[in-house]
Amino acid sequence: MIVRSRNGQTGRADIAMKNAVLPVLVTLMGVAWQFGMTILDWMGPLFDAVGLGDAVIDMQVWLLNHPEAAADIVAWSLMIGGVAVPLALYGGPRVYRSWRRKDLEIVYDPADPDGQFGGVGPWVPYGAEDDAPAVTAFVLRIGVRNNGARPMLDVAGTLEGAIVKRPHPVALRFTQTRGTTLDLDPGALAFLDVAALPANPDAWTDNVSRIVVRIGARKTEEAVKVFFIDKKRMPPMYPANERNAGHAAQPAPAASLDRTAAPDAPAPPATPAGSRRAAKRKKGPR
Repeated sequence: MIVRSRNGQTGRADIAMKNAVLPVLVTLMGVAWQFGMTILDWMGPLFDAVGLGDAVIDMQVWLLNHPEAAADIVAWSLMIGGVAVPLALYGGPRVYRSWRRKDLEIVYDPADPDGQFGGVGPWVPYGAEDDAPAVTAFVLRIGVRNNGARPMLDVAGTLEGAIVKRPHPVALRFTQTRGTTLDLDPGALAFLDVAALPANPDAWTDNVSRIVVRIGARKTEEAVKVFFIDKKRMPPMYPANERNAGHAAQPAPAASLDRTAAPDAPAPPATPAGSRRAAKRKKGPR
């Protein structure tokens, strides 16, 4: 079961909070402008208790003797605050979310020396029953890590994309258990089978597929990552942010004799547009 955050309600609450904070801040600045000296007088005993009474009195005297400088200080404070407060309210949460490490993390490292993220192995087709027999294929995997301090319950993943050949997302299976849900302890890493290619790389067709992986758990923010599967390179799967990063496509390795046939059949070659026009010319006018 994937528990998704209620983005609509959360967004409305954030907007309401921000819309309420700005008028309150403007009101407080107006109160400080009009009654600043009176407020300082009321807070005199507190300043005396912490040893700041003389400093506050000296500041009051200086402000009274330099009204122009006091007006400049207030004006600059209002201008800086007018820029800094909206930036902190609207930009601060986004910066925090971009730097914060999520409790549920999607991990993908095709350079792993143990080959845990891809290789020939058993594959259970999408939507098959739990007791369905597995076939041998080149399986592409991702890792799911629990970065939080508490166990995550009912961790599950779904896959969207043309490679699924379904109008709706399909559930992914964990490599270790072949099940669709799993509980993760803090710091634990589990692997999910994402996609399968023919076990023989010579049977891979030349096309690029875009897939979206979503991982969620009970009472946990959902993790989403986009990948591309390019059957002309090795490893064939890579994150979306590396598509235009200048990585040279590596040729697929030669097929070994002990690999079985693949579950996916290669797509038929497309007929060039020029060939269709030539065929029409040969037929002549109708």
